[in-house]
Amino acid sequence: MGVPLDLDEESLKAVRERFERLHIAWTENNRVQALFPRGASILPNPRGTARGFAIERDGHVLYCLPGVPSEMEPMFRDSVAPDVRRRFPLAGAIRMRSLHVVGMVESKVDEIVRDLMDPARNPTMAITVSGGVVTLHLLARTARADGGDRLLDEMERDARARLGDRVYGRDGETLQAAVVRLLRESKQTLATAESCTGGLLAAAVTDVPGSSDVFLEGAVTYSNDAKARTLGVPVDLIRAHGAVSREVAAAMAEGAARRAGASIGVGITGVAGPGGGTAEKPVGLVFVALHAAGRTDVSELRLGGERERIRERATRIALDRVRCHVERSR
Repeated sequence: MGVPLDLDEESLKAVRERFERLHIAWTENNRVQALFPRGASILPNPRGTARGFAIERDGHVLYCLPGVPSEMEPMFRDSVAPDVRRRFPLAGAIRMRSLHVVGMVESKVDEIVRDLMDPARNPTMAITVSGGVVTLHLLARTARADGGDRLLDEMERDARARLGDRVYGRDGETLQAAVVRLLRESKQTLATAESCTGGLLAAAVTDVPGSSDVFLEGAVTYSNDAKARTLGVPVDLIRAHGAVSREVAAAMAEGAARRAGASIGVGITGVAGPGGGTAEKPVGLVFVALHAAGRTDVSELRLGGERERIRERATRIALDRVRCHVERSR
């Protein structure tokens, strides 16, 4: 920038205090975190020691932030984005919305909504996929913000009409958050019994704040003895059909619901690999059972991929089974 670096005493004090609070020994080379180009505006960093800065030169503005995402992202949101909007106001308004789709591959979603992705349209639509969830990104450009919302509402109604209950949520809502919300709205409760997923389903649900309103209990019954002792799965049933079977998954779901007094019980058993598979029961074979209102439904899954991917996909499918059941029973 062609300017010297100046020491900012306030930043230096903040760095020292953070080191003391975290019981980290101070070394003089950390003073560099308080040096900024002369004339720069300092940007606060509530999650770390290294502050950012903005500096203007020849009609351009340069923003410098630490690269750690957990620090950079909130700094961009709270300091950089508002400053950019102030300096460079847009003509008109841009409104964005996202819809999340589960249980349908990206190519199928693309086929169903392809005409909505015409770049000449307003709003426009784009598709991304991550972790088995397909996301539709809607963007409207209008002279007024309320006009953008109206356009997005129209496109969302169209997309939902085409995709049906495959759309589970909007914007930042996760699949597990949608499940918790639906359970709470319908005044239903959930209990889980897991084998091959090792508690991933219970962990996903309890990641949601307030899930204690609807999630009663989760059991990881990895061994046959645990299935019998904890869930009441008959030993003869396990001997006759094996731990990885439609019958045992159903008994696990029923045992979980009965044990916790829950409206809904879910049982998961399978072969996650890499070993343990046979010709009759290969790696990737997973049974997901859902018990509710005196009825038990079991899904047989044939999942590909490594152990972690099989476990994650089984968990996501189980969550979606609960979501669909609650949606349809309301």
